[in-house]
Amino acid sequence: MSAILASFGDLDYNVVEIVLADQDGWDRYEGAKWLTMRRWLEANPDDLATNVRAKLTSESERYAAFTREFLGWGVFALMAREFFRPYEGGISVGGGAGGTAGFDHSAGRFGARRTAASGRQFAFAV
Repeated sequence: MSAILASFGDLDYNVVEIVLADQDGWDRYEGAKWLTMRRWLEANPDDLATNVRAKLTSESERYAAFTREFLGWGVFALMAREFFRPYEGGISVGGGAGGTAGFDHSAGRFGARRTAASGRQFAFAV
């Protein structure tokens, strides 16, 4: 993980939020995919469905044996370093036609807004 975080810094971005899935969250994510596929199979009983059904039948065992220990996911909210400037009560990013972002201490959340004129994209988590 430290190498991933360092790579963002090398690109001149600050990490402002990290959300990582634990193994339980990853299990729920995989399970939801299986349920969605089973519902699709019920609605689409054609030749393709036969192939998908065969793969899906063994997917949970394959996941438990070969994938679960090695895969996961994370979300990293980033902001360009050149946009950071302090303001009273928190951090303000950008401004004017370029878009704004900041931490709203009263609401306890971070948010961002982008305007078309800036060409910059802000990631955010609420």
